[in-house]
Amino acid sequence: PFDGPEIEKAVPLIEPQAEIWASCQIGSDDANRSYNESVSLVLTGSLDYKAMEQSLAEIVSRHETLRSGLSADGRQLCIFKTSFPEYNYEDLSGLSSNERDNRISAFLSQNAQISFDLINGPLFRVNLFKLGDRQHHLTLTTHHIICDGWSMGIVMKDLGTIYSAYKKNERPNLDEPPSFADYALQHRDFLHSAEYRTIESYWLEQFK
Repeated sequence: PFDGPEIEKAVPLIEPQAEIWASCQIGSDDANRSYNESVSLVLTGSLDYKAMEQSLAEIVSRHETLRSGLSADGRQLCIFKTSFPEYNYEDLSGLSSNERDNRISAFLSQNAQISFDLINGPLFRVNLFKLGDRQHHLTLTTHHIICDGWSMGIVMKDLGTIYSAYKKNERPNLDEPPSFADYALQHRDFLHSAEYRTIESYWLEQFK
């Protein structure tokens, strides 16, 4: 029985996700962590920690895949009702510049080696380092099975918009994002459609 986070809905994996899942099963942890997607930003200026934590919670609520995991058989993406990224904060402001650089470098190497729990999640982790009163190092890491480079760009853009709003004690004004669950179901229906069979037949004929 599943004893992880409460599931809101479950949808079939799309083909690229199924391929990644199979790769992770065959290659175990080495394959799993090879799919880590990470981006780092140096934030300059005063940072509102409460607004940042609120923004992270909002971004996970906004984007379904950031609060998801996979079923044990690897056939479904389970979207959890609530989730929060693995969040780590460390104050490095008391260290010398070289010591801070070494600590960040060591963290980035270590972060690349940490595998995600694909079933229980979270598949999104955040590391925030305080470098000084007006400088912070932020790293966002996800698993490629839920997020690619293009998607990470959307996450960062939305995070910036949401953070700016919360820092002003305002509600973020963003359009409703597309639902990944809806997309996955549309993808499944397409695979069973006459249009797909026509396309499949054409390419099978070409490859003969």
